Amino acid sequence: MNLQTDRNSAFFIPGGIIIILSSLISPLFLGEMLREIFYKPENTFIFVSSPMTYIVFASSIALIGVGMLLIPIHSIKKWIPAVVILAAFAGAYVSIDEYHYGTADGFYYNGLLTLDEKEIKWADVEKMEQVYVKKRGTQVPKKLIFNLKDGEQVSFDFDRRLYDSRRQIDAMVTSAGGESVIEVLDSLKDLK
Repeated sequence: MNLQTDRNSAFFIPGGIIIILSSLISPLFLGEMLREIFYKPENTFIFVSSPMTYIVFASSIALIGVGMLLIPIHSIKKWIPAVVILAAFAGAYVSIDEYHYGTADGFYYNGLLTLDEKEIKWADVEKMEQVYVKKRGTQVPKKLIFNLKDGEQVSFDFDRRLYDSRRQIDAMVTSAGGESVIEVLDSLKDLK
């Protein structure tokens, strides 16, 4: 082992370990901060992303650390750490690029595996469904579904922020002429 290899190991191994450990908490602030900086427009009454984005972002950050740990290992090809790190950056990008938000004009969303934002104008919503599932004697919020006039159906899993904004979304849909219904099911399997 030469002096340069020792320096690489002294940098990449602790750096990789630190990045892997930070992947446990980084999605809570770094992913959300980047998403808001790059994608959140002004005048939104809700701006959220799905819980899956936090898992993808954490996994991507951990993969960057794994790639760094692979760099000083001489028995593997040099392109392998580069591929791992590039895949990790791609995963981090798609997780930051996933969001949905509401404005006075409509509801906008960008899915986890898509790169383009889609728009649902409030006037295009024929029916909005709030789906709840019975669980141990209580109703648990599960899904918000937009049935559009062109026959398309777009659904979102309720999280705390989307659930807290349901009344405002309901008011936007009904004021634009759409119908709003609440469905209480025994199981999500009962959803039509």
